[in-house]
Amino acid sequence: MIEQSAAADRSQVRILSGSPSPSLEGLFRFIMPFYSYVLKSVKNGILYKGSTQNLQQRVLYHNQGKVKYTAKNVPWELVLFEPFATRAEAIQREKWYKTGAGRDWIKQQINP
Repeated sequence: MIEQSAAADRSQVRILSGSPSPSLEGLFRFIMPFYSYVLKSVKNGILYKGSTQNLQQRVLYHNQGKVKYTAKNVPWELVLFEPFATRAEAIQREKWYKTGAGRDWIKQQINP
């Protein structure tokens, strides 16, 4: 299920379950090829924040245990992602996710 909500001056996309539809992902990849994202461990509920150019592949790496930090908490569920036009914007948003305000905002988005 995919929901959209407005925040600031651009739309945010939140994934509650499943994976992005191929048409939606293809559109974002063409227009905005960089992402910041939030994963939730199905095992214990902790959140992981990151950024990437290939969202689908990155989530797969996390779930295959190929990312050292997330390997011990597999499986992971993609709960939120945002597309960006540049890598710098995606990294800036990832860093904001890790602030107190960012953590509060994420909680509001995934637990409305």
